[in-house]
Amino acid sequence: MSETGETPTARILRIVTMAADYVAAAMLLVIFVTLVAQTFMRYVMRSPLSTSQELATITFLWMVFWAAGTTIRFSEHIRFDILYNALGPQSRRIMAILANAFYLVIFVWAGKATWDYFLFLETQYTGSLAISYQIAFFPYFIFFVAFPLKILAAIASLVGRDWRQAL
Repeated sequence: MSETGETPTARILRIVTMAADYVAAAMLLVIFVTLVAQTFMRYVMRSPLSTSQELATITFLWMVFWAAGTTIRFSEHIRFDILYNALGPQSRRIMAILANAFYLVIFVWAGKATWDYFLFLETQYTGSLAISYQIAFFPYFIFFVAFPLKILAAIASLVGRDWRQAL
């Protein structure tokens, strides 16, 4: 443990999470600069950029899947919890385990088709930038691997001794 009472694993996780947050912020900056440049070129220079919309779209796609797979905590993802919040702790635990197991089954079930489509995207290219769609959609692959790991971690915490903290 460090002087702050943080374990080495917790410290590494905090640093990696902070780095992932900075990567997402940098992507947001790229989107902003791209849109400002496009606005300037279109309305001031009267010569619009042909690639700016595509770059902003791909960067937005990267940012969304990057953040969903790496920086957003599992508890911050959108979910319908009206019934969940009305239940007691033990019932919420069971419901959370079943829901997470269902999500995991869906990810495993979709795995082969997702991988096949990801391989197919290698042959497809964007219109303006001529970037392979495999590169454009790569963050989805990160999400598709990272999110089930988050689900497994959530299930593990729900079946562990300190399961009440996982609710």
